Amino acid sequence: MRKALTPAQMREAEERYMRETGVSSAELMQRAAGEVFSVIEALYGTEKTVYFACGRGGNGGDGYGCAARYAQAGGIAVAVETGAPMRQDSRLMRENALEAGVTITDDWRILPRPDLWVDALFGGGLNRAPEGEDAALIGRMNADEAEVLSVDVPSGLNGATGAAYADCVAADVTVTFQRPRTRHYLADGLDF
Repeated sequence: MRKALTPAQMREAEERYMRETGVSSAELMQRAAGEVFSVIEALYGTEKTVYFACGRGGNGGDGYGCAARYAQAGGIAVAVETGAPMRQDSRLMRENALEAGVTITDDWRILPRPDLWVDALFGGGLNRAPEGEDAALIGRMNADEAEVLSVDVPSGLNGATGAAYADCVAADVTVTFQRPRTRHYLADGLDF
């Protein structure tokens, strides 16, 4: 049996790993992006139109990185953002996505329905209800009748308790890394 980690335990494990190995947070994002891409390729192929909902934190960096890989594999990748990345490593992933030919837009309301949404808005540290554009984009993902793959955790699920806020992505697939998290099994975690 594998132990499920809390957000604080996972953050501590990542920080210790980077400190002990010298691996950068940008490299960890690239690894995460590669794993998410592998799942997308296996489940959906690379001939689809995929929208990557990229948040302003580390989860968004994973989304930009995966969008770059999807575009390089020949798929149509559009990164949808509700704000500019706040972290340097996420900004680097965004630049890489642009160089790979990913279309980046904040005008997501006019886009037609994709074949797949990749939800990389919020990661496991979410402890408040999504608001404004983020909440509206979650509503769009849920309404589109397209498959949704969430990176690490469905956006709108409390990272520690697994409780779903009013605006929460109803993911068809969730890809997480290293260990399962408490949020995946508690409260609404299994339902979303």
